[in-house]
Amino acid sequence: MPTRLLEISGLGEETQVRLYMPSLEQKESYTALSYCWGSDQEVKTTKQNVLSRTEGITWNILPKTIQDAVRVTQQLGLLFLWVDSLCIVQDDPSDMSREISQMPSIYGAATVTITASRSSKVHDGFLQKRYPKIPDQVFCVPYRCPDGKLGSVVLLKSSKGIPRNVIEPLDQRGWALQERILSRRVLDYGLFQTRWTCQESTGLWKEERPEKYTDGWRPRPDHIPMR
Repeated sequence: MPTRLLEISGLGEETQVRLYMPSLEQKESYTALSYCWGSDQEVKTTKQNVLSRTEGITWNILPKTIQDAVRVTQQLGLLFLWVDSLCIVQDDPSDMSREISQMPSIYGAATVTITASRSSKVHDGFLQKRYPKIPDQVFCVPYRCPDGKLGSVVLLKSSKGIPRNVIEPLDQRGWALQERILSRRVLDYGLFQTRWTCQESTGLWKEERPEKYTDGWRPRPDHIPMR
C-alpha cells in the first residue's frame, strides 16, 4: 500500500477529499493518476500542511485534472486515489526519496491507473468535450447514452486531416512511460478517444498480449475481409 492516499467521500457538490494514511496491514483498492504537471504545483503537500490535509482539502483549490480524477474514481466505485503532488511531501527529501522508490509497487498495485494523456498541465482537466477541430465531418447523429443524457455519434473522413499517430501531451513525458508499463490496467483519456488497456491474463484478457479497447475513434477504418 502507498504511504498516503486521497480518501474520497460524498457525491456531486458534496464531494470531500482528505489525505489518508492506511496502516501497514490494510489492503485498499485505489486508482493512481498519471498526468502532466505543466509547472510547479500551487496545490501540493508540504511539511507545513501535511497534518491539516488529513482533516480535509478544500475542493475548489484542487486543479481540474485532479478533480476529474476524483470524479472518475467515484464512478468506478472506489474510495481512494493516489496523486503524487498530494500524497508525497514535496519539500521533504527523505519522504520524496522513499516514495519515488516505491513507484513500481504504487502503480503496480493500483486497481487502475487514470492517465490524463490529453492534458498538458494540471489545470486543463480531461473530462471536457473532445478535441474540437476535427476536420471533414460527414454527419452527426444523436445517441442516447447509458446515463440517459443525449450524446452523438460522428462519422469522419480519415483520409486527410486526422493524424495517423496522435502524439498526446503525456506521451512526451519520459516518466509517463514507466507509469504506463508498471500499471496492470490503464484508463487513458486522449485527445480523440478514451482507451482501456489491461495487462491481466485471466478472464476476458488474452494471455499473449494486453487487450486494448476504445470508445470508437480509429485513425483508419477496420477492414473485414469477405469470405
